[in-house]
Amino acid sequence: MIYMVTAALGFAAIENVLVLLNVIPNGHGYAMGVLALRFIGATFLHALAAAITGYFLAISWFFRRHAIKLILVGLTIATGVHFLFNMLLQLFQDNLTALIYSTGLLLTVAYIVARLFNETRKRDSKFI
Repeated sequence: MIYMVTAALGFAAIENVLVLLNVIPNGHGYAMGVLALRFIGATFLHALAAAITGYFLAISWFFRRHAIKLILVGLTIATGVHFLFNMLLQLFQDNLTALIYSTGLLLTVAYIVARLFNETRKRDSKFI
């Protein structure tokens, strides 16, 4: 899970720089606002989605007979969370409403990821 999150943070950093380069022509104030929201939302989203994928990769190690299914489930859930986050941002015309719902989603997924991380640590400690 940690390796996946690390890779996701690198990806999010590159994506944020590319977005910043696209919005700078709209003005530095606008660009900094976009970057601030992306730093909080998109970076956190990518870390959480990668953690979900990493969890399912980790448990596929313990359940080898179902490894491919588990990996596909993890990728599907992570993709679904990413899709839902993007849809929440696009769905609401009011930016504050979109921010509230997307933040709620991220906090809910963060709680779930924390639980999954603890579950993985417990399972791994049994094999040490």
